[in-house]
Amino acid sequence: MALGQLINGQWTTKWTERNENESCQIIRMVDSEFNAFVKSSIDFYPKYLRGAIKQIQNKPYQPINNGVYRSGFAASQSAYEQAVT
Repeated sequence: MALGQLINGQWTTKWTERNENESCQIIRMVDSEFNAFVKSSIDFYPKYLRGAIKQIQNKPYQPINNGVYRSGFAASQSAYEQAVT
């Protein structure tokens, strides 16, 4: 669960079912979700670099990020060992 979300330029204080912890999505959210509240010219996800950013971010996802989840939810020792190696 996550507290709040941006809806029509307004940040709600209601709990939602959406919870992002995936680094690619967090970068995109930090870049744009709070624009209504701050004046900043910093661009964390510039259009001209998006292709390169996606390529770099996708490389560690399966072996590291997803591996953490696979090992955490492993139902057996062999599944755990497969997830972490």
